[in-house]
Amino acid sequence: MLQHRFDKAEWKEQAAGYGALLAAIALFSTIEVASKKLGTGLPPILMAVLRFSITGLILLLPAVKTLRLRKDPLALTDFKNLLWMGSIGVALSIGLYHLAITHMQANAAAILFSANPVFVILFSPFLLKERPSWKNGAAVALGLVGIAFFFRHSGAGRQSATGVLLMLGAEIAFALYTVLSKKFMPRYGAIVITCFAGLIGSAILLPLSLLFEGNPLPYLLHCSWPGILYLAVFATAIGYLAFFFGVVTVGASRGSLFFFLKPLLASLFAWVILGERLTPDLLTGGVFILLALIFVIWPLSNRLISPE
Repeated sequence: MLQHRFDKAEWKEQAAGYGALLAAIALFSTIEVASKKLGTGLPPILMAVLRFSITGLILLLPAVKTLRLRKDPLALTDFKNLLWMGSIGVALSIGLYHLAITHMQANAAAILFSANPVFVILFSPFLLKERPSWKNGAAVALGLVGIAFFFRHSGAGRQSATGVLLMLGAEIAFALYTVLSKKFMPRYGAIVITCFAGLIGSAILLPLSLLFEGNPLPYLLHCSWPGILYLAVFATAIGYLAFFFGVVTVGASRGSLFFFLKPLLASLFAWVILGERLTPDLLTGGVFILLALIFVIWPLSNRLISPE
């Protein structure tokens, strides 16, 4: 009976983790559509600065409260860890991501970035000691087949080499950020990491924006603030908190595989909101991605039917 209660509690926790991941990827999948629909009117690096500085400021008060509840104060090592998180996860990954979008179509960018689970699974055994499994390997293979169909749908293979290389760097950096988040989350929590990574990363990017993009004031006076606030609050702050909760609950390798859903959801949002067409390649790719997620979620369904 005690074992059954434990299994049931574990199942509920895992289900909450998968639900959080699904919500996070759904929010991440709106970034390209929201940018196109609402329009931000900002150059790429400045867009990254605003997204994550606003996110960091929104979460600053709860992050400080969380740190005050700690029994031990932050040490120099903790500041180094948060500096690494902001440098890799925001300054490098998101900076490259927004630069890549200027060299390629938005849907192609979403497709390329969604391949980052491959790198998460490569990093996890070394940094997290997560054992590779054949199910994760099968999910990666199915997900990559699905992404190949999305390439055909969007013409992503014809994008500029510059855009592809920038996006490849962005997804490798984000994969490393995901793995490090799983490692540091028990010590700091999602709010602290999201807050300070955002503030540190945007502080690193700001001088680069000033150097290469010039005076930000004209952009800030004429940009679309509703679009920027949506991207900062929903697609970034809420999305990252949900993503980190899911990664900690189900594991970095398994949780990152939900990124294979991003091109499917982004295409569906583009169809509903922007009127972009659905094609057989898109639908076929979606089937392969759903099969990949079945391999990920299947262990959870086995726990559901555990004996009384």
